[in-house]
Amino acid sequence: MRDPKGRYCICGNKWYFSKLDYIKMIIFGGITVRCPQCNRLHHYHLSYCAVEDFNEVRNENKEMMESKQELWKNG
Repeated sequence: MRDPKGRYCICGNKWYFSKLDYIKMIIFGGITVRCPQCNRLHHYHLSYCAVEDFNEVRNENKEMMESKQELWKNG
């Protein structure tokens, strides 16, 4: 069973939000977190709980994965 307060990346990395992160979400309308393991971007905003947005960040992650695949193909 997964921890409901933990945030997960598709690579398996897990992190938690601090109170400062929640305050930033309230003030700025959202925060962007970069996974330290795979460098994937995650954008969260606060509604009733922290919710991940899949807007332009999804396109940036797709381009990053395609460039990695191209690098492995050429290398």
